[in-house]
This record gives sequence, C-alpha cells and structure tokens, in this order.
Amino acid sequence: LALLLIVALFSRWQPSPQLALLILVAGCGLSAVMLFPWAMLPDVVEFDELQHGLRREGLVYALFTFGQKLAGSAGVFAGAIVASVFGYQQGAEQAPETVRGVALATGPLAAAVFACALALALRFPITRRSHAAARARLRAGESAPPGHRPG
Repeated sequence: LALLLIVALFSRWQPSPQLALLILVAGCGLSAVMLFPWAMLPDVVEFDELQHGLRREGLVYALFTFGQKLAGSAGVFAGAIVASVFGYQQGAEQAPETVRGVALATGPLAAAVFACALALALRFPITRRSHAAARARLRAGESAPPGHRPG
C-alpha cells in the first residue's frame, strides 16, 4: 500500500515529512518480506528431517541462498530492462514519460509482485500446530528411515 501511495501522492518527488513517513512504512514492509523466508527456513529443515530421516540443513540452506541470489540477479536484470524500455538515460534529465514509467514499475508493479508473494506465503503448509507436532515427533525419535522416499 505504501508503494502505491508514494507514487500516487508524490508525483514531483519533493522531500517532505509525508514522503519520509511513507518511505519508512515501505521500508518496514520490505524488512518483513526479507525476514519471513529466513524465519520459515528452520521449520522446513525440521520437516525435511521428519520426512527423510536425515539432517540436511546445509543442502536446504544452500538451495535457499542460491534461489535468493538467482532472484536478486533476475531483479537487477528486470530493472535494467524496465529502465531501457521507458527510455532512461544515465546522467540526463529524464523525460516525463520515463519518470512515469519508473514510478509505475516501483509502485503498482512492485505492489503486484508483493501481493503475489503474499498469496504464496499464505499457502505455506507449515502452521504452528503442524510445526509443534513435527517437533514432538522429532523429539520422540520418530522420522523416516534414511533413504526413505516419501510418496
């Protein structure tokens, strides 16, 4: 929401207390987006152990980190494509169409991507209840035998 308000309310991008407040709110939202995957990762490691009978946290963390780096690289590439599509010229005063295009990409387009990510996160199958049950099963020594393939 903050991304949409920043673009909608501040077309000239003049510094103001309202703009600073919206940027602060957007930053808090971004910090949550960056924190949630790291908070979910240990739970995934435990469920993996429960399913496969092996502690593979190194593998899980490596795949996670690789995915983050791949996504970051794709984001930088997409940003460069968007900038070139809207006619961004380095070191020059930007045309109004370019400014509107960049605002569109950083406001509504970014908000739509975050909304899709939220929809996916809400479908995350591990709940407090299922996590507590999985931890209890692991404490009891219950897990799949090594080499077991579920499914």
